[in-house]
Parts: sequence; structure tokens; C-alpha cells
Amino acid sequence: MNKMQITGHLGKDPESRYTPDGKQVVTASVAVKARKKDAKPDWFRVVFYDKLAEIAIQYLKKGTHVFIEGRLDVRKYTGSDQTEKTAVEIVAREMEMLSSKQGGNESQPATVSAAPQGAPQGAPRKPALSEERFAPPDDDDIPFYYGHVG
Repeated sequence: MNKMQITGHLGKDPESRYTPDGKQVVTASVAVKARKKDAKPDWFRVVFYDKLAEIAIQYLKKGTHVFIEGRLDVRKYTGSDQTEKTAVEIVAREMEMLSSKQGGNESQPATVSAAPQGAPQGAPRKPALSEERFAPPDDDDIPFYYGHVG
């Protein structure tokens, strides 16, 4: 089973692009705080497609506290220095906004799923995390993937 679940804060506003056939794709960097007190956060690149992409670009902002459920996608590409690199991304299936940047308070969660209508949706529990903000990773040399990820 390929299933990833993370809870963290967006390091910067999500970015939107369009595939050659006009479908919107949104990417975001999410910082997940390590359990150790002084440890640096782990960063995850999250990709949203279709309706979930439209919702992500509209509602997610830097600092938003989110729960993401999806699958891990690993792909190879050639970097700007002509070396082969590996990109690891979470392709989101479900997103729950745990708070927003505005006000920074923990409001009622809003769950959005990429599952077809009528598909069962589990309600993830809400972990307790601080509202600490993190700096985004430098991922300028990771190219955007225009292929179909299904």
C-alpha cells in the first residue's frame, strides 16, 4: 500500500501551473516538525491535481496548518547541472485545513478529498502542533513534471 499522511505548515504560498492540455496542477512545500525539541523540520513537496488543486490554490497560504493524505511518487530527472536527480513528492488525495494564516487560531477543520463522489472518507484525528513557522526549502532546480501521475 502506498499511503502517506503528514501534518505540517506551508513554508510559502502554493504555486499553480497548467499542463499542456489545460489541467491545473498546484505544488506546495510542507514542513513537518520533528519530535525532538531542537530538530529541524522535515520538508515534503506536495502536488495537488484537478479539483483539489483549485481548492488548494484558493485557500492555502504560507503558514497554513494542514493535514495531507496521499501517495508517495518518486521520479528521476536531469538537473540544470546535467546530473540525474530524484524527486520525491506526495500526490495529495485528501487535504484538511487545520488553521489558516489569518489569525493563526485552530479553527474547525475543513476536509477536502480528491476521491470520487460517494467514496468513503476517513476522518483523520487532529494532532497537536505549535503554530511555529518554518523557512521553505530551496527547490529551484527541481523541474515541474508535466506528465500524468495517476
